[in-house]
Amino acid sequence: MGGLIRDDKGQWVIGFHRRISHANSSCVVECWAIREGLKLALDRNLKVIIVETDSLTASQLINDSSNDNHELNNIICDCRFMLRWLEREVKHIFREGNHCADLLASLNFQQLSLVVFPNMPPSLGQALYDDASGKFPRSRNSI
Repeated sequence: MGGLIRDDKGQWVIGFHRRISHANSSCVVECWAIREGLKLALDRNLKVIIVETDSLTASQLINDSSNDNHELNNIICDCRFMLRWLEREVKHIFREGNHCADLLASLNFQQLSLVVFPNMPPSLGQALYDDASGKFPRSRNSI
């Protein structure tokens, strides 16, 4: 799994990667990534965040507190607890809008422990620029 934190202009703040060997669905991976990203945000005293995930299920599980019997309940409760300390929004986005996180997830690291990238890996430069400049749609417009 992989993820990143960007500032309000879309610029790199920090990224992360971790190999999850026991994930049986993309929702499991997304929930792990959200939890790791929230930990990093709190560690850096970030107070206002927008969590973007291309997993509608992960977004719904975290936003809906009536889902307490899910197999991911421990991870979801961790996320909800951390979110209480933040001015936040958790939202579902198009997969294309999550391209940088997908690239981080695909990096060929075998460590089961978290790998943190204080500096952007050079291979993400173009994707981060494209995303920050609005090349990839992030969500649907409602009418």
